[in-house]
Amino acid sequence: MNYRPAETGDDIGASEAHYDDRFLEPQSDNQKIFRAIASGFGPHSVIALIPDAHRLAVVVGVLGDYIGMLSVPADTQTFPNSGEYRQGQFFVLKKPVATRDSMWNLRLEMLKWAENVSLPPVIDVKADMNEGKDE
Repeated sequence: MNYRPAETGDDIGASEAHYDDRFLEPQSDNQKIFRAIASGFGPHSVIALIPDAHRLAVVVGVLGDYIGMLSVPADTQTFPNSGEYRQGQFFVLKKPVATRDSMWNLRLEMLKWAENVSLPPVIDVKADMNEGKDE
């Protein structure tokens, strides 16, 4: 992160960090994806560094359990965003060597996996509750 206090002035004191942890219910699709990433590699630890236009998020999973995410304001304009760095990076700490790849490639792999998994049909709870009421 490029921290330049002379350019930020009083903004540092007013900056807002966002966080998520395993004790909170996921509020967004991204939070659900972060949980899937942390638990999707089995009993291994995962770290993901995910920049966007004005923030840097760090996602941590330990031994297959989602620990949390911290997103802080950051100047990410000079971060690389192609090839092995596209949309950020993730690391899987797995013996004998750690693995790393781009978040883009990870999301593609997750999509391929999801396309090959047969999920149960979605249940329409309202329709099931109203069934038989006309009788």
